[in-house]
Amino acid sequence: MLLGLMLAWLLIHSAQGETSVMTPVTALWIFALPLLDTVCIMIRRIAKGRSPFAPDREHFHHILLVAGYSVKQSVWIMIGVATLLASIGYFALGANIPEQILFLGMLGLFGAYFWGMSHARR
Repeated sequence: MLLGLMLAWLLIHSAQGETSVMTPVTALWIFALPLLDTVCIMIRRIAKGRSPFAPDREHFHHILLVAGYSVKQSVWIMIGVATLLASIGYFALGANIPEQILFLGMLGLFGAYFWGMSHARR
């Protein structure tokens, strides 16, 4: 949890103020996989009438394990997805893609991730 806190602080600090090196939407893309997983899990728990902080086995890595991937394969898949999403944010920043388009892309990704994870157990 300390590592997550430090990464979140670094991204917020890098995207805010006069010395910012990236846009806030770029920070969302860099932190996309853990952010998507956390928000989707909390929404699903609330929709089921449970506490958003209650433990369960519906995180992305649990779905990969249930799908038959080994722990090592699951870690590499997650690293690949996180790297891909962070790369999108990084290259979009360099290509001067408007923040509104990147934010709409993030919302679309969130919707696709939420739908996919909601149907993954079936």
